Amino acid sequence: MKKFISLFLALLLTATAAVSLADETVITVQGSAQVLVTSDIAVLSIGATTKADTAELALNQNEATMNSILKALEEQGIDEKDIVTSNYHFYLEEGYDTSLDIGKKDQYVVSNMLEVTVRDLNKVGRIISVATLAGANQMYGLRFASTQSEEAYYKALKLAFENAQKKAETLAQVQGKTLGKIIVVEENPGYYDGFYMSNDRVLAGESSAVIVSGDTPISATLRVEFELE
Repeated sequence: MKKFISLFLALLLTATAAVSLADETVITVQGSAQVLVTSDIAVLSIGATTKADTAELALNQNEATMNSILKALEEQGIDEKDIVTSNYHFYLEEGYDTSLDIGKKDQYVVSNMLEVTVRDLNKVGRIISVATLAGANQMYGLRFASTQSEEAYYKALKLAFENAQKKAETLAQVQGKTLGKIIVVEENPGYYDGFYMSNDRVLAGESSAVIVSGDTPISATLRVEFELE
């Protein structure tokens, strides 16, 4: 029995050593980079929410308001392909007010949101203003982007790999080793950091101010595994 236990422990220690040795021959690092590109388009989500005592009235009111908004956008030169429905909700809002403990009428609610791409940044403030005057009462921020984002992302990927490689080389030197071949390169989803204007500020009329878009940051992140020699 003692021999069996001793043999088992010996095998366990051997296996542990093998795992440790394998770990010492591989190094995993994360590289990241960010590239700035000039913003040349703006994307905003704008629409209208209407409430009425009947479903038909709520739907008709919302349709009329949205047609007015669409007409206002088209008059500002927004192409049809740059206007897309992003959300549409229709539901019954129960009329009980728990805060006052009193009953209210049930109402039908219709919410219709559009994603609008503006390709002339000089018109952004004006477009928000005319849409609001046309009946828009919902807006979820304003995001600036660039038509050069894809090209910039490829550049960021290359820089992210160089960043990962530099990290790995530094860590390998600490261990007295050098980098070998690449085992794995894994891309994490890229993302854009843009400037956003809040709903409250836009509907309060601050959109008439001069809006400075600035640059759009394009980020990339990679996980890279290298062999150590």
